[in-house]
Amino acid sequence: MSGHYYDAPRPPSEAYRHVERQMTEGCAVLDGGVATELERVRRDSRFGASRPWGSWALHEAHASTLEVHRRFVAAGCDVISTNTWAILDAAARREQHARGARGLPHWTETARMATRLARLAVEEAGRRDTCAVAFCMDGDPAGGSALGAVELLEQVWADEPPDLVILETLSQISTETLAAVAEIRDTGLPVWLSLQLGRAEIARSDSLPEKLAELDRRALDALLLNCLEPTELSGAVRLLSQVTQIPVGVYPRLGRQGHGGWESEPAVGPHEFAAWARAAHNEGACIVGGCCGVTPEHLRAAATELHGSYAHGTELLWR
Repeated sequence: MSGHYYDAPRPPSEAYRHVERQMTEGCAVLDGGVATELERVRRDSRFGASRPWGSWALHEAHASTLEVHRRFVAAGCDVISTNTWAILDAAARREQHARGARGLPHWTETARMATRLARLAVEEAGRRDTCAVAFCMDGDPAGGSALGAVELLEQVWADEPPDLVILETLSQISTETLAAVAEIRDTGLPVWLSLQLGRAEIARSDSLPEKLAELDRRALDALLLNCLEPTELSGAVRLLSQVTQIPVGVYPRLGRQGHGGWESEPAVGPHEFAAWARAAHNEGACIVGGCCGVTPEHLRAAATELHGSYAHGTELLWR
């Protein structure tokens, strides 16, 4: 299907080649919790007022969304995530939505804006060739409607391309997941896939090696674990590395959703997070970042640790 919109697969961008070098020579740093950082920015800038996460901000809070991306770029992250984690839900709700000037559903303009804002933050910092923009989609692309949404996104990416695509927070590797990976890879865009699986689930899974072998055949560029506490992910990278040749990464959450918004984990500050990032890298992770609750301050410390400004062994903090 993708050949309909692309004369030929795109070669990897220079920014993504930089990320690949970081993965090969050391460790690439993914950004942190875009949604929770957006909540923090909005609360700080509006005297305690907060609004819902997600694509709302792309329509009504461009400046706040851009500020979040700027903070993660300035922290030294190698990959910046678009604020599109709920885009497949938006597509499902708006299948019959009126179409815009380009003849595509209006939700695709949200996707276009998200890529543009992330790219702007990267370019403002003079890092176009050293900081990649990742288009992120949360949840399993199950069912024909979601796969149809991926095809529509390919039309957006044809003239507003990210440097890679991340399918994240999946509970399993389904047939639809495999199809989506193949569909996106046909465009030439690298694909990272992230599972919400901890050490215990990986150890118990009998079907995981077979699914990973299929992803390897479909040329998946990286396999990650995300959105679990560091305690649940410690040791998971080592187990995953034992059953796949795909590059492995990890990005935990810190805290939990409360009645008044995201409640951070006060026991894990930047220093502790940097030590955890070093331990994850020592286990075999070539990509480390953060999910909900992980701030630019956490990632700055991790980038300093992993990019070699100082290097020393650290003990695994969570067992």
